[in-house]
Amino acid sequence: MNIAITIDNLRKMTSQKTPLVVPHWFDGRLFLNICEHLRDNPEYIFLGKEDYSVPKTGGFLESMNPNVDPTIEELAEKYGDKAIEIAHKKAKDNEASLILLWTKRGYGQLDITAHFYNTIYDHIKFVNLLTKKKEDIKLNQVIQVNKNNQDFIISNPHSGAFVPNRYIDDLIVNEWLFRSFDIYTDEVYDVGRDSGTQLYNLINRYIANLNKSLFDVEPISGQVYLNNSPSLKREISEKERDKIIRLFYIPYHNTLKNLIKQMKDAKGFALIIDGHSMNSVGLEKTFDPGKQRPDFSIGTRLDSSCERKISDYLCLQLNQEFSGLKVWKNKPYKGGSITRNYGRPETKINVIQIELKRALYMDENTFEKHSENLHELNEGLLRAIRNTAQFAQDFYKS
Repeated sequence: MNIAITIDNLRKMTSQKTPLVVPHWFDGRLFLNICEHLRDNPEYIFLGKEDYSVPKTGGFLESMNPNVDPTIEELAEKYGDKAIEIAHKKAKDNEASLILLWTKRGYGQLDITAHFYNTIYDHIKFVNLLTKKKEDIKLNQVIQVNKNNQDFIISNPHSGAFVPNRYIDDLIVNEWLFRSFDIYTDEVYDVGRDSGTQLYNLINRYIANLNKSLFDVEPISGQVYLNNSPSLKREISEKERDKIIRLFYIPYHNTLKNLIKQMKDAKGFALIIDGHSMNSVGLEKTFDPGKQRPDFSIGTRLDSSCERKISDYLCLQLNQEFSGLKVWKNKPYKGGSITRNYGRPETKINVIQIELKRALYMDENTFEKHSENLHELNEGLLRAIRNTAQFAQDFYKS
C-alpha cells in the first residue's frame, strides 16, 4: 500500500495548522541544509527504525539512512491507513512542530526546499498572566525581534507574561509571581520605530529563565519566587526541561548571538543592554533584603562585561535625563548570566544590565501600569541609550 503525499497536500495540512508529515528528498545533504535553516525552531520528531525523538542538540538528525530506516510506504504497509494519523498523534503528544518521515519518492529539489522555507509552524495554546485569557501563538513567534538598525541591542529575557497552557495548573499564580518577573519591560524598553534592536520573549521566566546558564545550580524552570516561596506545584521532569530548553531557551540565545554578530560586523563593536526591572525594596531572595533601592542599578560585573568609560557615560546620561533620581553602579545588581556570558570588552562586545525601579511606571501593589509615566520613562531611557551608543562608536573610532 502506498500513500502519496504531494506538496499541495502539505500546504493543505499547513493551512489547517495540523502537525506536518514531511517527505524529504533522498539526498541527505539537502535535508541537512533544510535542518540548518530551521535550527532556531528545533522541535522535530523523526520516525525511523527505532521510532526515536531527536534531537537534543537543536534540530540536526544524526542518522539518516533511507536504506535502513523505514519509509512512509513501509510504515503504511505496517499501519495501513492509520500511518498518517499515528504520525500526527506522535507530533501532538510530543508538542512537535514538524514530523519528518523518510520517503523514497523523488520530489523536485526546488519544490521541497521552497516548501520548507514557507512552513507555518503549529500553534501552542498559552495563557496570558496579565489578561488571564488563552491565546494561540506560533512557536516561531515566542521570540520577538523589533529591528530598526544596528546602533544597539536591547535584550528583555524576563519580560514574558505567557505560560503554556499545559503548565498553567502547575504554576502557583499569586502576588509573588507578579513581584518576581519583569512585568511590562517589553514596553519600558520598547525601541519603537526609531533606532536600535529589541529582543524579547513571551514565555514567563518561571517556565523558562533565559537569563540563566544551563550550567547554573538553579534550574532553568521552576525557580522559587523572590520571597523564597515555590513557583511550581510539582517538579519539572528532565524530559520536559529538555523540551523547554529546545523550544524557548536555545532560540532566544541563538537569536541574541546572531544579533551581536551582525552589529559587530557592521559597526566593529557591539553594545547590548540587558533590560530588567526591580522592586523598590529588596525581597528575601535578593542581594539586599529589606533595603531601599536606587531608581536605576547599572550592572557591569565590576566593569568586566563592558568598557568602563561606556558604562560610566550611560550613568551620566541617566542622571541627566532623570534629574533627582538615583543611579547606582553594580549595586544591588552586578549583572546576571547574559551580562557575564556575553560581555567581552576585550573583543569590543559590551553588555550592560539595567535594573530600574518598577515604581517608576506602575503600582507595585496592584500591578497597575501607569501608561503616561511608562511613556516618559521609555523616551528618556532610549535617549540615554542612543547617546551612549553614539559615545561607544566615537570611543572605538578614536
